[in-house]
Amino acid sequence: RMLRGLRTFALITIPASAVNAGLKFYAEMVSLRFRKRLSEYVHDEYLAGSNFYKASNLGGESRIDNADQRVTADIANFSEEIAQLYTSLLKPLLDVVLFTYKLQTILGWQGPAAMHSYFILSGIVKKKIMPNLGKLVARESELEGYYRTAHNRLITNSEEIAFYDGSKKEKVIINNALQMICSHIAYARWMKALIGVFDGLLVKYYASIAGYCTLLSPFIFMHTSDETTTADLTRDYIRNSQYLGQLSTAVGQLLIVGNKLTSIAGYTSRVSELLEQVKHLNAAGNVPFEVKEEAPHVIENVEKG
Repeated sequence: RMLRGLRTFALITIPASAVNAGLKFYAEMVSLRFRKRLSEYVHDEYLAGSNFYKASNLGGESRIDNADQRVTADIANFSEEIAQLYTSLLKPLLDVVLFTYKLQTILGWQGPAAMHSYFILSGIVKKKIMPNLGKLVARESELEGYYRTAHNRLITNSEEIAFYDGSKKEKVIINNALQMICSHIAYARWMKALIGVFDGLLVKYYASIAGYCTLLSPFIFMHTSDETTTADLTRDYIRNSQYLGQLSTAVGQLLIVGNKLTSIAGYTSRVSELLEQVKHLNAAGNVPFEVKEEAPHVIENVEKG
């Protein structure tokens, strides 16, 4: 019987491997489609008429800061994160439904209700203590754009900088931009590490404690019989432990998806600002330019810290 089971398992692994690889492939293709269609839409609006000139050179409401960063990196990151939500949400949701049903038939409704109550409570606690990762991600992308703009400005104006011997000044500007982004990234990674500590406590260790308490529910609510043997108890314990472990893993993955949603919010704000500004530029058409007071230059902001 064991040889037959191993043979069956070996045959099942072939389509299972193809399915797993196919899921990853199609998630990447969805991301690519998102990026292609969203970028083409932005290109149609951004490159219409003189929108690109107004966005880069005029001040006021028509200016888009770090347009190249938004059109390239931000849209790519946004598309990738959105596409991953399909695989991150579908399987855990299915596992939650299936294992909740199985546990309900075995332990009664009290067992799954206790587990779900714990996860709802831990989700509320986590929401209260978790910082706004969306703002941190948006700020990181903004600083990356400033750093990239500083290098692009150096290349664009290389002749003038070399003529006036301004390399030392440019090095100070670029190093300051690098220092700003490194400091922010270090802070953001520290906050994510703290969130990882709470995820480990709430989703992994405390969830195990709640699971062991749930395993006691048949004895607490008298769902067992006096004729139950030690072998039956051992079998039920191992089976229910596996079900609870799978349920905890699935719910934990859903809670981690919450972290991903906050990160997506940062990219969403950057991309939405780009789309709104491009729409505003396109609606304005080619009316005579209204020169307004130019916004403070990126490099001046860097020098001021």
